[in-house]
Order: sequence, then C-alpha cells, then structure tokens
Amino acid sequence: MVPAAVPTPAPPHPAPSPTLDASATRRAAQTDLLAGIGTATESNIALGRVLRDAVDVVDEMTAFSAEFDGTAELTRTRADQFAASVDRLQSHADVIEERLAGAADSVAQAHGRSRARSAASRS
Repeated sequence: MVPAAVPTPAPPHPAPSPTLDASATRRAAQTDLLAGIGTATESNIALGRVLRDAVDVVDEMTAFSAEFDGTAELTRTRADQFAASVDRLQSHADVIEERLAGAADSVAQAHGRSRARSAASRS
C-alpha cells in the first residue's frame, strides 16, 4: 500500500479589511467636521479674549491720556496764575521800593535840618 499523500495546508489569508458603508463614512466625516468646528470655536474664543484684552489696554490708555490732558491743562492754569501773582508781587515791590526811597529822602532831609539846627544853635 502506498501511503497517501498528506495534503499541505493552505496559507492563511489575511483578514479582510472591514468595509465602511456610506453612513459610517458620513458619520466619520461629520465627526471630523465637528472636531474642526470645535477647534475653530476654541481659537475664536481665545482670539476674542486677546482682542478684549487689547481693547481694555486701549481704553486704559485713553483714560490715562484724558487724565494727563486734564493734568497738563491744570498745570498750565496754575502756571498762569503763578505768573500773574509774580507780576502783582513785582508791582507791590516797586511801590514799596518807591515808598522806602521817599522815606529815606525824608529821613535824610530831617537829618540835614537837625544838623543845620544844631550848627545854628552852637554858633
């Protein structure tokens, strides 16, 4: 008897890749789209925060500028008032100087008369 030939086993077949039906493909596309929309929304929110911060900085700078303008205007007003006070003080100083000069002349004249009387009484 002739031994029967042993059949060789067939090589294993790779597992077939699962096929996606149209609805699964659509769901995957929708998932990707929604993920992209979520990312875009997060980016827009972050940019909105940055923009709001920038607007806040501009508002603060505007307020500071207005405050500075007010301070500068007040400084100009005070400087003008100071200059006017210095002018008035100078005019008063001029009057005082004239009166002191007049008083010095009066004292000198009185002293001269006093000396003249003293000299006349000694003679």
